[in-house]
Amino acid sequence: MRKFFKNINSLHQFTMELKYHQDNLQCKKCQKSGQFISHGYVYKKKNNGGKRTVGKRIFCSNRFGKTGCGCTHRFYLADEIPRHQFNAAHVFIFLTQLFIGSSIQNSYTAATNALDPRNAYRWLKKMKLKLINYRQGLSQHPQICSNDYPITNKRLRLLLPTLKNILSSLGITPCAQYQLQYQKSFI
Repeated sequence: MRKFFKNINSLHQFTMELKYHQDNLQCKKCQKSGQFISHGYVYKKKNNGGKRTVGKRIFCSNRFGKTGCGCTHRFYLADEIPRHQFNAAHVFIFLTQLFIGSSIQNSYTAATNALDPRNAYRWLKKMKLKLINYRQGLSQHPQICSNDYPITNKRLRLLLPTLKNILSSLGITPCAQYQLQYQKSFI
């Protein structure tokens, strides 16, 4: 099942035409198809108290004669990272700063304007856990050299060369392109 979409219009169109996609959509929980109903938008809070649309939900309906399980599935815009406050552009700025040799704290501050880098370490931990997924995407770029970064931090020594290789092959907005191409969350 597709999880990321390029823009809100294509996502809205997809969720409004679920009956045309019923053969391709299957609930992850109950394994049934043809039971989905569009179920509203997914929002993230802004710092000023407002909200922005980051995705849509569909509902595996168990109402009105449908035999679904009642589970809700979320679809996101490719620019948004699910379950994270900051989007793919912020993560890319953070990684770009790390690539040029900036410290973790300075990189996180440049990306988010936050002085406390505790979430940067959470991001790095999650990225290290996804290292196998990143390396699967490098089948066309098999050469990964970890000697490019004279860093004593083992996590960064393993992670940065892989991320630099994969992100350099994905274009202008590489974190969003990764999510769109592989249909997996970047973090």
